Amino acid sequence: ADALCLLRSLHNVFVRALHKDVAEDIADEPKMRERYASWAERHWQWGHRPGNYALMVKQTFNQNEAILWAKVGHADWIMHIDPDEFVLPLYQGDGSGDDLSFARYLHKQPSHVSSLRIFNAEAQPEHAYVKNRLEEVTLFKMNKALMHFDAYAMRTKVRLGGNRAYMILYANGKSVARANATNLRSLGPHFWKGDGSPNAPWTDTLADDATILHYAYTRVEDVASKAGTSCPGDEYRDAALRGNRTKLKECFVIDFDLDAFRVASTGDSVAIRKFFEESMVLQEGARVRCRRSETDATMGWCEIRDVRSLIADAMRIGLLRREHAVQAISRSHARLVRAVEHLSKLQGASGMNVDALFDAALLD
Repeated sequence: ADALCLLRSLHNVFVRALHKDVAEDIADEPKMRERYASWAERHWQWGHRPGNYALMVKQTFNQNEAILWAKVGHADWIMHIDPDEFVLPLYQGDGSGDDLSFARYLHKQPSHVSSLRIFNAEAQPEHAYVKNRLEEVTLFKMNKALMHFDAYAMRTKVRLGGNRAYMILYANGKSVARANATNLRSLGPHFWKGDGSPNAPWTDTLADDATILHYAYTRVEDVASKAGTSCPGDEYRDAALRGNRTKLKECFVIDFDLDAFRVASTGDSVAIRKFFEESMVLQEGARVRCRRSETDATMGWCEIRDVRSLIADAMRIGLLRREHAVQAISRSHARLVRAVEHLSKLQGASGMNVDALFDAALLD
């Protein structure tokens, strides 16, 4: 409740609760829930399915609602970002605030660009005891769209455990679109589409100078939380405990999410940590699939030795990237918040809203 109140106090930040038990009603929320019920009914192929499928229906509904708010608020751009994602320009110059600003990055885009597709990189934990992912996780698996094919061919060297894919959740990136585009609408949780005109056609552009850092499953707690947030009801937990993947497929799109739910449903902290370490942590002794020998093409298991050298080689060819800019940004934000708290004590919060306090802190 405190977090919602703080967010609602910020200028140009709109908070809308889709469910009654999230927050108290405000003017439009009952009508919005009616619109959502209608939307879910029209998207029956997903709307009547739980878990990931229901989530995607909610996401696309919220995206289309956000288009209306963006137009009313005269926003320049619109993008769907999850809480475990961080958008970052890749070419950061001297690392100044201007170089790290995504807003300034968008401001520099040519006027003919209607939609900019930004590819994602996936966080790669290097130990199993991460608490603050923004501070502690600095290694990322780069998207194949941002690397040479020869580098991508080496991805099995860092594909841990039984993972079937190099990037465990998604690899198609997300788009940011101009909010004033004619007939703008969402194309699922990742992309947007609008109608152009003969003089200004809709133009999709691929970005090679920015990325979305996706902190997926960077902590043991991220696996454990799957049991309470992914599939509703005891029937799916029972299916997980019985190993009934067919039943669980009703709930999950991605196999790794399904596997995480299965182990989380046991409630066994030792098993959860073991799954996390084997599937997510690039460390000395981690197991990867490999050929048994140069003459034997059958697949077996190899243990990583000298993981530091492996990481250095993978970074050299562009398969992995070390990124510290997020640390600099999060620390600058923390300093700003402390300055705001200090100003609020000196001047009293009653006469200044949060935006005014932030502005004063920036000028101080």
